[in-house]
Amino acid sequence: MVTVRLDSFPDQTRRGTVRRIAPAAESEARQIPVEILLDNPDGQLRGGMLARVTFVAAKPERFVIPESALQEEGEQSRVFVLRGEDRVEAKMVFVGDRRDGEVEVLSGLTPSDRIIINSAQPLASGATVRLSILSQ
Repeated sequence: MVTVRLDSFPDQTRRGTVRRIAPAAESEARQIPVEILLDNPDGQLRGGMLARVTFVAAKPERFVIPESALQEEGEQSRVFVLRGEDRVEAKMVFVGDRRDGEVEVLSGLTPSDRIIINSAQPLASGATVRLSILSQ
């Protein structure tokens, strides 16, 4: 997604979609050609017009969880989450930075997931658990 402001129409902002990005910069101008699709229902847009383009980066949801909640086996990482009131489910996650006892989860969790930080017994998907009074 991009926003486009044409020099000819400085008070208008249009939204567009990146269709193609050249694999290399033009050698003399040191610019990378980018093709953007824009709606032009009123026919105002013409070839050769100058525009200012802002790229809108999608920000995926990331979470930081206690490292103690993470279980790793080789290259795979998983977190146990609570389903319903007393069942657990293992979810595979991809992790990023680790710092001060916390780990960034890049994907695999949703905002509504309730993670299990530690357990007195080994956990397995489908197992029944009893929450302690200290659980949040």
